[in-house]
Amino acid sequence: MKARPRRSPQAADVRTVGEIIRAVRRARGESQRAFAARLGVAQPRVTEWETDRVMPAADTLLEVLALAPFGVLYGLVGAYVANRGSAAPDGD
Repeated sequence: MKARPRRSPQAADVRTVGEIIRAVRRARGESQRAFAARLGVAQPRVTEWETDRVMPAADTLLEVLALAPFGVLYGLVGAYVANRGSAAPDGD
């Protein structure tokens, strides 16, 4: 019997864009309807983003991240840095 490949720790920590959007919305304590109204989109669009069926436009994603409480951003950046091994970009 073949053993299943194990997921690396880095792969387990990676979040999808939808999970990030959901984390921001929940951290703000907003329903999908309220979050959608804040962003000027229909509620079903937020559902599509959170389930990774549709990718938001870059400017919308930046707006979502700007709404994120500091703790959420800190957690996301911390996970990214831990997966990359360094906070500094190469060459700078």
